Amino acid sequence: MSSHHPKQDKATEEAPWAWEWNEPLAEGVRLFNAGEYFECHEVLEDLWRAEEEPLKDLYQGLIKAAVAFYHAERGNFEGAARVLERGFPQLRPYVGRYLRLDLERFVPELEGWHALFRAWAFGTSGALPPPPREVLRRGFPRLHVRGR
Repeated sequence: MSSHHPKQDKATEEAPWAWEWNEPLAEGVRLFNAGEYFECHEVLEDLWRAEEEPLKDLYQGLIKAAVAFYHAERGNFEGAARVLERGFPQLRPYVGRYLRLDLERFVPELEGWHALFRAWAFGTSGALPPPPREVLRRGFPRLHVRGR
């Protein structure tokens, strides 16, 4: 019988930080999913300020996603589109690499919202008007977490 451990195999396949998880990040995810975007931004900003590489960009990308949806629910779709656009380069490198967050689902959802925000902000021909705030908010994406 070997002492082979699947977690160790995955850890050697992925960057060592792929397994990191912490309470502020868990709280930030909870707040994002609850639609508490300003509070999410505050929690993740503290985490981002304390972080050194390599997760600093990931945290900043998540902050920008929260700020974008904060703007969007207030009807500032131009601001939402611009902030989200600046966050993509910070999130995309982690897709498939940061194992606890389901960024494979989250980033494409953000891309879809980015297109909608741009259409609503810049009056793209044929764009429908945005739905009422409460409907819009119910449709916002959730950041899913996987177990180890």
